[in-house]
Amino acid sequence: MAEEEGMAAGTDKKRVLVVEDDKTFRTVLQMVLDENGYEVHCSVDCPTASRYVLRHPFDAFIIDYGMDGKYAPSFVRFLRERFPASVIIAMSGHHDGTDFAGTGTDLFLSKPIEFDRLMKTLEKRDLSD
Repeated sequence: MAEEEGMAAGTDKKRVLVVEDDKTFRTVLQMVLDENGYEVHCSVDCPTASRYVLRHPFDAFIIDYGMDGKYAPSFVRFLRERFPASVIIAMSGHHDGTDFAGTGTDLFLSKPIEFDRLMKTLEKRDLSD
């Protein structure tokens, strides 16, 4: 996947997929998650991420609603069906999260996001196999 970035396979770190079109914000999320011990992979849109998750399992997903509004809620439903135990966090700087009601998200964060809440949600759910 062209926009996918991440660490080498074979680590025992928990895998997180960040789906975010804003390069700066995506980079910041990647750095924060990496510093907290996660193996981070990134995608710029839901259709690309959908194809990627068919080949690679993840423990958690962080998805921006604003970039792909028409795809994001259906993508979350797809992820919840495929990865029922994974943490799914949605975020947006322009929407209130009502479109995600009933999709299976564990948390909706408004941008600018509270990194403490993000990390607590990831840590609260046991991401172990």
